[in-house]
Amino acid sequence: AGRFSPIDRPGEVWITTQTVKDEPIDATHPIPAVSYKLDSPEAKLYLSAKQSVVRISLESVDADGKKKTSTGSGFFVTEDGQIATASHVSNNKTLITVATDDGRIYQARVKEERRTSELAVLELVDRKPGDQFKPLPLAKTAVGLERGEKLMVLGHPSGVTDVVMSLGTFRERVPMKSLLPKYENVLPNSMFLRADV
Repeated sequence: AGRFSPIDRPGEVWITTQTVKDEPIDATHPIPAVSYKLDSPEAKLYLSAKQSVVRISLESVDADGKKKTSTGSGFFVTEDGQIATASHVSNNKTLITVATDDGRIYQARVKEERRTSELAVLELVDRKPGDQFKPLPLAKTAVGLERGEKLMVLGHPSGVTDVVMSLGTFRERVPMKSLLPKYENVLPNSMFLRADV
């Protein structure tokens, strides 16, 4: 599953899009591309946010000494290249590589990890002086989200090259402790936002 290059039409943009009804992405089920009007809310938000999203490739060594590879997604939170991701993505990895939307490749390390809130921050270790990145603006809180409110998720499912968009709606807040019972010391007020994306 890689880049999809359909014929461009004036005033439109093709965006790799996955819905909850689509088959899981793999070699037999590539990502569909959908045409959106350039002035649509979906296209505007996707085009403004996609350069903030990164593809993360990770290597680790299992108990038998075998190398394992995995992938994940994250997004820039600072102009100097700090990246927010989930702690399960970064946990116990020996080599972390980050690819930006414009094709730059960097090595990264875990700067901070909080398994009690399922968050991690990566920092680029081989960033060149002058390299700048576009941080994704963050909301101060998710308290105002209402059930049924529209949401967009961007990422690299299954490690695909394209930034994939999934549109859906917010469903509910779920206490992290109920979903991660094996994690000790999960903060009592930490919540996951559940959505149909």
